[in-house]
Amino acid sequence: MAGERPETAETYCPTIAVAALDVLGINGLVSTCDKGIAAMNVLSKFVFNASIRDVYGDPTLLDRREQMYEVDLYFGDSMYLFADASRPLDAQVLWLLVRVATLIGLGLWGPPRFLVRGAIAVGDLRKRLVRVGVTDREIRIGTSMTTAHRLQEAQDWIGAAVDAGAPLSNEATKWTSPMEVPLKASSKVDGKPVSVNWIWLNGNLEQTQHDVLAAIRETGSFLAAGSKLANTLEFLNGAYKHGLFAPFERPKG
Repeated sequence: MAGERPETAETYCPTIAVAALDVLGINGLVSTCDKGIAAMNVLSKFVFNASIRDVYGDPTLLDRREQMYEVDLYFGDSMYLFADASRPLDAQVLWLLVRVATLIGLGLWGPPRFLVRGAIAVGDLRKRLVRVGVTDREIRIGTSMTTAHRLQEAQDWIGAAVDAGAPLSNEATKWTSPMEVPLKASSKVDGKPVSVNWIWLNGNLEQTQHDVLAAIRETGSFLAAGSKLANTLEFLNGAYKHGLFAPFERPKG
């Protein structure tokens, strides 16, 4: 009956790490005349790869079968990844870093390509189960989500960042870069965010530039790229000039 108070059950987590991800260029793909097929193909690849929780069997990761996150929530062209709150906070941030960095690379390596912008932040989280008839619907909200979303939206490139308030272990810094995060002029974030390093070990500047440009072309994002593309290429140039690479490799073949 309308207006009735639903039956609920909820939990509160004072501190958890969360990643907010957005697929760029989807508006352009939806606007094509293929009845949404290209956009759906891109989103399907993104969701499939983002939903893989195990660390890759990469020798640089010591073949650890860690779970990079616990829960994912998907909304259109956006996704939230929630860490396992039972782990130490710096471990939560580390494994979200691994997931986000490798996901950006995966989006560039082959068709259908996709472009990711993301952010990792820490904060609180309230979870509520709302009983609707015989079905339980979970609702999640908290500063972890809003801070991650705000930082994701504030960036002006293809890439990702870690909020200034998130703890970074020595292992986690291998997945970050000292290069500055380019932010939109109108954006406001607290503190100085840290760049996520998604540049794989076994590439070269020309090939990586080609991958980025191919992804932009395939998603029809050239007209909208503008400063996003310039800032991304600047990040690439700096990475190869100073030898700044994340500890993972592009699969051969």
